[in-house]
Amino acid sequence: MLKPGGVMVATREHVISNKKDLQRFLDGHPLHKFYGGENAFLLDEYLSAMRSAGLEVQKSLAPLDSPINYFPMTTEQFFDYCTRPVAAILGRTLAGLIFNSNHVMGRALMRLLVNMINRRDQTPGRLYSFLATKPVSKVAAR
Repeated sequence: MLKPGGVMVATREHVISNKKDLQRFLDGHPLHKFYGGENAFLLDEYLSAMRSAGLEVQKSLAPLDSPINYFPMTTEQFFDYCTRPVAAILGRTLAGLIFNSNHVMGRALMRLLVNMINRRDQTPGRLYSFLATKPVSKVAAR
């Protein structure tokens, strides 16, 4: 239950790309075999479930969009992970200059890179977080 105007936050939800990936995710999960409590759904299933419950999805955070999802990676490990393909071609120093977070252009390029990696990531069980709100009805607002 969420009252009108309420906020729902769901963090580190497991997402799969297709139904065949579910068993692969469960087989690889380190704790599922002990208690069987894990599950994963398609991204569209999460979004549809929230909308069907009358919620408005405000934000959907992909695996690399937030430290909440990419933890336990540190910020440095995150940067290295994302820039590794560029660093392999241009070297770490030049990649560091290109994606420098102290510059607007570096932040913009890093955001493009992260978006590209997120779109290509098909890892079964990758982590997403969601922010949704329950609208205040116009009748109740009067």
